[in-house]
Amino acid sequence: PLEHWRMYYPQELHPSEKAWLPAVLEPVRQAHMMQPVPLQLYMPEAPLAADAQVAYLVGKQPAQAGAWLELFVYRARRMVHVYRLESHGRRYYRSLIYTSDARYCLRFMQPPVAHRQVPWAEWGRHEAGHPYDVPQPTPSAVITREASVAENLSCGEE
Repeated sequence: PLEHWRMYYPQELHPSEKAWLPAVLEPVRQAHMMQPVPLQLYMPEAPLAADAQVAYLVGKQPAQAGAWLELFVYRARRMVHVYRLESHGRRYYRSLIYTSDARYCLRFMQPPVAHRQVPWAEWGRHEAGHPYDVPQPTPSAVITREASVAENLSCGEE
Protein backbone atom coordinates (compact mmCIF):
# COMPACT_ATOMS: atom_id res chain seq x y z
CA PRO A 1 0.00 0.00 0.00
CA LEU A 2 3.01 2.37 0.09
CA GLU A 3 3.72 2.47 -3.66
CA HIS A 4 2.66 6.14 -3.88
CA TRP A 5 4.78 7.16 -0.91
CA ARG A 6 8.44 8.05 -0.56
CA MET A 7 10.77 7.62 2.38
CA TYR A 8 11.38 10.75 4.42
CA TYR A 9 15.00 11.85 4.14
CA PRO A 10 15.62 15.46 5.24
CA GLN A 11 18.35 15.96 2.63
CA GLU A 12 16.12 14.74 -0.24
CA LEU A 13 13.05 16.92 0.30
CA HIS A 14 11.56 19.14 -2.38
CA PRO A 15 12.38 22.88 -2.05
CA SER A 16 8.86 23.69 -0.79
CA GLU A 17 9.34 21.13 2.01
CA LYS A 18 12.94 22.01 2.88
CA ALA A 19 11.81 25.55 3.67
CA TRP A 20 10.12 24.50 6.92
CA LEU A 21 9.54 20.76 7.45
CA PRO A 22 13.00 19.72 8.76
CA ALA A 23 13.13 22.68 11.14
CA VAL A 24 9.94 21.50 12.84
CA LEU A 25 10.20 17.70 12.57
CA GLU A 26 13.93 16.98 12.93
CA PRO A 27 14.34 17.99 16.60
CA VAL A 28 11.46 15.69 17.58
CA ARG A 29 12.65 12.89 15.31
CA GLN A 30 16.23 13.04 16.61
CA ALA A 31 15.10 13.17 20.25
CA HIS A 32 12.37 10.52 20.24
CA MET A 33 12.23 8.49 17.02
CA MET A 34 15.75 7.12 16.63
CA GLN A 35 16.02 4.75 19.63
CA PRO A 36 15.89 1.79 19.98
CA VAL A 37 15.19 1.44 16.23
CA PRO A 38 14.70 4.43 13.90
CA LEU A 39 11.10 5.02 12.91
CA GLN A 40 10.59 4.63 9.16
CA LEU A 41 8.76 7.71 7.89
CA TYR A 42 6.95 8.00 4.57
CA MET A 43 5.54 11.04 2.77
CA PRO A 44 3.12 11.22 -0.17
CA GLU A 45 4.92 11.08 -3.52
CA ALA A 46 3.61 14.49 -4.56
CA PRO A 47 5.57 17.41 -3.09
CA LEU A 48 3.94 19.73 -0.57
CA ALA A 49 2.60 22.99 -1.93
CA ALA A 50 4.72 26.06 -1.23
CA ASP A 51 1.99 27.46 1.04
CA ALA A 52 1.17 24.14 2.77
CA GLN A 53 0.48 24.54 6.48
CA VAL A 54 0.36 20.85 7.43
CA ALA A 55 2.52 17.91 6.39
CA TYR A 56 1.16 14.38 6.70
CA LEU A 57 3.57 11.49 7.21
CA VAL A 58 3.11 7.82 7.99
CA GLY A 59 5.47 6.01 10.34
CA LYS A 60 6.23 2.31 10.54
CA GLN A 61 7.89 0.80 13.60
CA PRO A 62 10.16 -1.98 12.36
CA ALA A 63 10.30 -3.64 15.78
CA GLN A 64 6.50 -3.85 16.12
CA ALA A 65 4.69 -5.67 13.35
CA GLY A 66 1.51 -3.88 12.35
CA ALA A 67 2.19 -0.73 14.39
CA TRP A 68 1.46 2.28 12.18
CA LEU A 69 1.71 5.89 13.20
CA GLU A 70 0.38 9.05 11.59
CA LEU A 71 2.33 12.27 12.00
CA PHE A 72 0.92 15.72 11.43
CA VAL A 73 3.51 18.50 11.29
CA TYR A 74 2.06 22.00 11.64
CA ARG A 75 3.96 24.85 10.06
CA ALA A 76 2.45 27.90 11.80
CA ARG A 77 2.40 26.43 15.33
CA ARG A 78 5.72 24.62 14.76
CA MET A 79 4.44 21.44 16.39
CA VAL A 80 4.19 17.71 15.74
CA HIS A 81 1.32 15.38 16.62
CA VAL A 82 1.82 11.61 16.52
CA TYR A 83 -1.23 9.35 16.37
CA ARG A 84 -1.18 5.58 16.75
CA LEU A 85 -3.63 3.72 14.52
CA GLU A 86 -5.57 1.36 16.77
CA SER A 87 -8.10 -1.31 15.97
CA HIS A 88 -11.38 -1.33 17.86
CA GLY A 89 -14.00 -3.80 16.69
CA ARG A 90 -12.21 -4.25 13.36
CA ARG A 91 -12.31 -0.50 12.72
CA TYR A 92 -9.31 1.78 12.90
CA TYR A 93 -9.11 4.95 14.95
CA ARG A 94 -6.43 7.51 15.68
CA SER A 95 -5.17 7.81 19.22
CA LEU A 96 -2.94 10.77 20.06
CA ILE A 97 0.21 9.47 21.79
CA TYR A 98 2.62 12.41 21.44
CA THR A 99 2.46 16.14 20.93
CA SER A 100 5.29 18.63 20.89
CA ASP A 101 2.90 21.26 22.29
CA ALA A 102 0.15 20.07 24.63
CA ARG A 103 -1.45 23.52 24.64
CA TYR A 104 -2.78 22.95 21.12
CA CYS A 105 -3.59 19.25 20.99
CA LEU A 106 -6.98 17.59 20.68
CA ARG A 107 -6.61 15.51 23.85
CA PHE A 108 -5.69 16.40 27.39
CA MET A 109 -2.04 15.48 27.72
CA GLN A 110 0.02 16.56 30.71
CA PRO A 111 3.64 17.55 30.11
CA PRO A 112 5.96 15.89 32.63
CA VAL A 113 6.23 17.74 35.92
CA ALA A 114 9.00 15.68 37.50
CA HIS A 115 12.24 17.35 38.52
CA ARG A 116 14.40 17.93 35.46
CA GLN A 117 18.14 17.28 35.43
CA VAL A 118 18.65 19.54 32.41
CA PRO A 119 16.63 22.40 30.92
CA TRP A 120 14.15 21.41 28.23
CA ALA A 121 14.76 22.19 24.60
CA GLU A 122 12.96 25.25 23.28
CA TRP A 123 10.86 23.15 20.89
CA GLY A 124 9.92 20.68 23.66
CA ARG A 125 8.84 23.02 26.44
CA HIS A 126 5.23 21.79 26.31
CA GLU A 127 5.68 18.29 24.86
CA ALA A 128 3.72 15.36 26.26
CA GLY A 129 3.60 11.63 25.61
CA HIS A 130 6.09 9.62 23.55
CA PRO A 131 5.93 8.43 19.91
CA TYR A 132 6.73 4.85 20.95
CA ASP A 133 4.07 4.57 23.68
CA VAL A 134 2.20 1.28 23.42
CA PRO A 135 -1.24 1.09 25.04
CA GLN A 136 -2.34 -2.00 26.92
CA PRO A 137 -4.36 -4.32 24.65
CA THR A 138 -8.02 -4.51 25.54
CA PRO A 139 -10.84 -6.61 24.08
CA SER A 140 -13.14 -4.69 21.78
CA ALA A 141 -16.49 -5.07 20.09
CA VAL A 142 -18.74 -2.88 17.99
CA ILE A 143 -22.47 -3.56 17.94
CA THR A 144 -24.37 -2.30 14.91
CA ARG A 145 -27.97 -2.44 13.74
CA GLU A 146 -28.83 -3.16 10.12
CA ALA A 147 -30.51 -0.46 8.07
CA SER A 148 -33.37 -2.85 7.22
CA VAL A 149 -34.54 -3.20 10.87
CA ALA A 150 -37.93 -1.47 11.28
CA GLU A 151 -36.96 0.18 14.58
CA ASN A 152 -33.91 1.79 12.96
CA LEU A 153 -35.12 5.35 12.45
CA SER A 154 -31.94 6.60 10.81
CA CYS A 155 -32.36 4.24 7.83
CA GLY A 156 -28.62 3.60 7.95
CA GLU A 157 -26.22 1.41 9.85
CA GLU A 158 -26.15 2.43 13.52
